[in-house]
Amino acid sequence: MEAVRTRDLEFLDDLLGGEFTLTTGRPGNEVRGRQEDLNITGERYEIDAFEFEELEGIEHGAVVRSRYSQRGRMAEAATRPS
Repeated sequence: MEAVRTRDLEFLDDLLGGEFTLTTGRPGNEVRGRQEDLNITGERYEIDAFEFEELEGIEHGAVVRSRYSQRGRMAEAATRPS
């Protein structure tokens, strides 16, 4: 999450596998694939503070379940003039 906070996209690109999926609580966009998550992280997602309250590796570390809290914001997607 520190790489997300600092928008270290090179690190995240190396870290996240092609099958990466993020499940969020954000209505209307609960699940994001790898490329969509990288795009949002680079352009719209700002984190001021975060904390992992629980972290559990499942299936030989391939799946991680966590309880996580953060303070931040997501800017609206930029619209292009037509």
